[in-house]
Amino acid sequence: MSFAQLIRFERGENLLYNLDPRTKLFFSSLIMIISIIFLEVWFLFSILVFELLIFHKLRKLNLFLSSLKSFILFILLIFFSQIFFANSIYLAISYSLRFLVLMLIFSIFFLTTSPDDLGLAMESLGLPHDISLAFTMAIRFMPVIAMEFQTVYDAQRSRGLELEAGGFRDKLHKYIPIIVPVFISTIRRTYEIADAMDVRAFGAVKNPTRLHTLKMERIDWIIILLSSSLFLILLLIDNFIGLPKLLPLT
Repeated sequence: MSFAQLIRFERGENLLYNLDPRTKLFFSSLIMIISIIFLEVWFLFSILVFELLIFHKLRKLNLFLSSLKSFILFILLIFFSQIFFANSIYLAISYSLRFLVLMLIFSIFFLTTSPDDLGLAMESLGLPHDISLAFTMAIRFMPVIAMEFQTVYDAQRSRGLELEAGGFRDKLHKYIPIIVPVFISTIRRTYEIADAMDVRAFGAVKNPTRLHTLKMERIDWIIILLSSSLFLILLLIDNFIGLPKLLPLT
């Protein structure tokens, strides 16, 4: 459920909520590319601090900290795999920071972007209406399914089901009474959505009109220009001078 909470959109008054989704998609993509290209620990840590400040402004920092425990095992796996295979503590820290940076920017995008606006952005970028609708519906219902899973999980535990006892195979078998009801509920909800779409004659019009349209404002163009310029400057510095390293990459 923690991961679902990190991508659950709730309308807010912060500037990020009012930006065009294409601007946020562009900026998020640049952050992802930068975190993949550059391995310097101090640089990735700086991006991570910047993202945490955004979470603080969104009043979601406590949500991230409470959800972080769900990713501790994966972060440790990344860290120790680099120590074991690459024999490098520097790379272990760098790859762990990269994972956090990617996870946070992914979360920031979905926390501040309405699924409806995301669908409009995808269509404006050339994706077919059916694909954008399927994607936005998946994003919209992922937190709902996660909350339903948590409800069934709590209900089964209240009935005396010991989910933490036993080995891996025993735990897997004990999760069947949880997975089956959630799966059946999801299938039922899928049929309900399909019936609702049929009633509204979905697909009868090839190019349906929209009640709301996207419009790039001045602040969107400023953010795109500044982020693009910063990205190009970083590339030039890295190619001709090289970003400084606080520790040797070993």
